[in-house]
Amino acid sequence: MAGILRYARGAGALTAATTAIRLAVGATYIAQAFLLADVLVAILRGDGVAEQAGRFGWILGLVVARAALLFAAEETRARTAGATKIAIRERGFAKVAELGPVHLAGDRAGDVTATLVDSVEALEGYFSRYIPALVAGIGTPLIAVVALAVTDGWLGLVVLAFAIAAVTGPQLWLGVIGDRSDERMTATIALGSAVLDTMQGMATLKVFGASRRRRDELDVLGQRLIATWVREMAVALIAGAIFTASIVGGMAAVAWAAGSRLADGGLAVHAAFLALVLSAEALRPIAVLAESFHTTYDAGGAARRLDALFALEAPAPDLRPGTTPTAPDGTTPPGPSPAPKAAPTVAFENVTFTYPGARTPSLRNVSLRIEPGERVAIVGASGAGKSTLASLLVRFADPDRPRAEPQAAAPQTPVPQTPEPRTAEPRTAEPRAPETAGPRASTPGTAGPAQAGRVCIGDVDIRTLPVDQVRSQVAMVSQRTHLFNGTVRENLLLTRPDASEADLGRATAAAGADAFVSELPAGFDTVIGEAGGRLSGGQRQRLAIARALLADAPVLILDEATASVDAATEAAIHTTLEALAAGRTTLVIAHRLSTVRDVDRIIVMADGRIVEEGDHTALLAARGAYHRLVTAQEAAA
Repeated sequence: MAGILRYARGAGALTAATTAIRLAVGATYIAQAFLLADVLVAILRGDGVAEQAGRFGWILGLVVARAALLFAAEETRARTAGATKIAIRERGFAKVAELGPVHLAGDRAGDVTATLVDSVEALEGYFSRYIPALVAGIGTPLIAVVALAVTDGWLGLVVLAFAIAAVTGPQLWLGVIGDRSDERMTATIALGSAVLDTMQGMATLKVFGASRRRRDELDVLGQRLIATWVREMAVALIAGAIFTASIVGGMAAVAWAAGSRLADGGLAVHAAFLALVLSAEALRPIAVLAESFHTTYDAGGAARRLDALFALEAPAPDLRPGTTPTAPDGTTPPGPSPAPKAAPTVAFENVTFTYPGARTPSLRNVSLRIEPGERVAIVGASGAGKSTLASLLVRFADPDRPRAEPQAAAPQTPVPQTPEPRTAEPRTAEPRAPETAGPRASTPGTAGPAQAGRVCIGDVDIRTLPVDQVRSQVAMVSQRTHLFNGTVRENLLLTRPDASEADLGRATAAAGADAFVSELPAGFDTVIGEAGGRLSGGQRQRLAIARALLADAPVLILDEATASVDAATEAAIHTTLEALAAGRTTLVIAHRLSTVRDVDRIIVMADGRIVEEGDHTALLAARGAYHRLVTAQEAAA
């Protein structure tokens, strides 16, 4: 329970209020039991209704008060549920945002969704229903037992014994129920993830005639879910049977004991009636507890899933307010400089990076400096590390930290943080050539670099800057442009919420998007559908360019920005991108080499390393890696 209760933050006061109200409801039932016992004794004496008016009035008052308390309990329960969801989901979404796309790239969207939705729903019921019912299910019977013991101690012990059995008996099965609940939740998440994948890929399934096979796969997952549910319910029914047997058995035992002693003259009539009525009221809140006991099944597993999420280490942790940034070498760097307004330098210095769960680095000691206003293209085969450079520049992740060297390792020559000067002449190297000096790549289970790499904007290590400041300096147009299911205006304002109508007009005009936006049914206020599905690929890309223009950042990343459009659209968008890059430090990641011939410098990557650099003409003349890439593309065309 301790692992679950730490998620009560934000709803603790409301849970306590709901619990107090539930105890008050129990108190009204106990008071009513005393009044009913008095009424029954009075009736046996022959008193009429008129003589009972006072007692009936009190009973009516208790009924009204109890109705008000139950209404208040339901209101606070709903507020508790809402506060629990808000508190946990705010923390959960903040964690997902902190982890970013690099860390979450390997997770299925359905798994993350289930953690943030289903797990929170499970905890909501635990705090809003089970905790108040548990406290009331323990507190109310204790009060009733004390009240009954004053009249007759033996009957009080009988009620206490059955109350203890009702509360503790089902708890003995919680471990088994929890294990089977975890199995059922795992099956639920697997089915949910598969259904989400199916909905997103329905067109592909239809085109390849795989929808029937997919249906069979979903059927298997559904049957597995049913089987785990049945296994869980089989154990849950045992807990329910214990509740029922304890409650019914307790009232039956009290009735038998009170009746026997009353017949023998060992118990007064008033005490017998009080025992009968009070035992029912003492065990009533335990019946309420039985109704909410099912919320405990999922709560433990939900807390463990959330624990696993919150335990993940962010690949690019942000600076916390009031903390002092630490440089990769452990020293304290100078305070962060203000964000540059003009195009700054961009530098990658001895950068090695390994994706979470990967065995080998995607980047291996990469050093690259881009001068202010320079346009540099990064080319290479798939998996060469091109897009990883962009991810590090926007701090979706940070370069690998250094690992300790083995004791017997020979000392290495320190490598200065300033990268070696580049020239316009091409340089070639074998992609897997061994390195004779400098830091080695950081791979799992091996010694790492002597110094961690740096990514700098304006000669400032971006790890010493707040993440928001870093990203305010970088605009990106990528191959997989994402537009949200909202209006054109809402999608554009993501980058600059305070942009005016005139700003939107200038940005769309500069991006060549003004013509089609003006033809939309509601212009900027037209809803464009999920992922911009109501627009063509070229239109979506032009809106992405307009969004980047609105950002007005001094550093620009073009990550395969025209790879998903046709040749004619590509040519038109390419002209727009040329204008967008003017005056900005630009990193162009390209697969179509025809789009990078006019850049200032071309960097060729292979196996996470830079193997060539120079301009288009010089690289072709060198007949190295770049020449082979160009030749292969021309042959394929």
